[in-house]
Amino acid sequence: MRKNIVAVRFLLTLPPKVKMNGMKRRIKIIVSLVAALLAAGIVACILYGKRVGEWRQVADHTLRNAIKKEVNKRVLELGENIPYSSHGNYKTLVESDFPLTVEFTTEQGNKQYTITWKESQRNIAKDRDTRTKHTVLFLNHPLSPDTLSRNWNDSLRLAGFSGKGLLRVCTLDMNSGERHCMYAGDSLEVAQADSLLQLNIGYVCEIEVAGFLSYHWWQVYAVADWGILLFLLLCGIVVALLWCKLSVLRERYFVKTVEVEKVVEKVIEVEKPVMVATMELFQATCYQLPDGTLFDRVHHVLKKGSKQKTLTAQDCTLLWLLVEAKDEGVAIERLKETLWSSKIDSNNAVYANISRLRKNLEGISSLSIKNAHGYYHLILTKEGF
Repeated sequence: MRKNIVAVRFLLTLPPKVKMNGMKRRIKIIVSLVAALLAAGIVACILYGKRVGEWRQVADHTLRNAIKKEVNKRVLELGENIPYSSHGNYKTLVESDFPLTVEFTTEQGNKQYTITWKESQRNIAKDRDTRTKHTVLFLNHPLSPDTLSRNWNDSLRLAGFSGKGLLRVCTLDMNSGERHCMYAGDSLEVAQADSLLQLNIGYVCEIEVAGFLSYHWWQVYAVADWGILLFLLLCGIVVALLWCKLSVLRERYFVKTVEVEKVVEKVIEVEKPVMVATMELFQATCYQLPDGTLFDRVHHVLKKGSKQKTLTAQDCTLLWLLVEAKDEGVAIERLKETLWSSKIDSNNAVYANISRLRKNLEGISSLSIKNAHGYYHLILTKEGF
């Protein structure tokens, strides 16, 4: 429980910019994946409709061939000795001639039947003599739904169909005029399958064959179809990753980065003893040293009370460097550079100026010059305290 609390606290304390970047990254990934799924779904629907249409054409063709195979099988068994005769008007029939009444004579007597235009169009034979021959043929040798179904499914498997074909065969009873239906397979399964087509056999359409296709939706797709859908999903994942890394890739390959060194000066305010008067240094001509001595840089004069002493230009410059350096002190190299522009190699001249300035200070001021670790400092002597 403690680990969960710590994790929540950590998330809540993330900087707003980090939280916003993480949220944008997640939104990009979700949008890319949704777009990929949507594209894959659209392509899947298009492929599904195309494959179903193709399989319906294959199923229609194979079912017709299976029925013709059964017809040819009975013709071979009976030979050409099929007892039938027909008479009547053999003009070409059009839709306006229907419904058409047909009289059929058998051993049980004369029967009249009504044929609709749709039933006539669904017949496997076009001419009326062949339809009459089929009527006599299947009247004496009934059609077996199981045999027809087996032949049909064999043809479907050879064509590459992964599902199953189901049949419903309805036969007309010449005497009672009723139709008796038989199923090749479970009747409930036939009811749940997709209706394919209906074919009629015989002149009076005494046999009606209805075909159905039973399959799962994933069985419709070919191997190439699954490859296309998988490719679309992978493209969506790649686009999501590239979209998230777009800014990084743009900066790395398309944006020239120029490094600029940014110098930040940190100013630290420290209270230190002020060795000059409170007036602005660059505006004053006379400065008050810590012991009360007045230093006039313009006229090169030191004055304290009634005492006054005149300094040389170098002594004046040297004293000002020590006053300006405060507690930090002045290195001998800086003195050489300021007083002589580093034109001398020896330090003796510096020592001489330091010694002369000390003597000038001793006669009027309590300040003195001290060398500490190579740096010269302006300090108060004991007499000044």
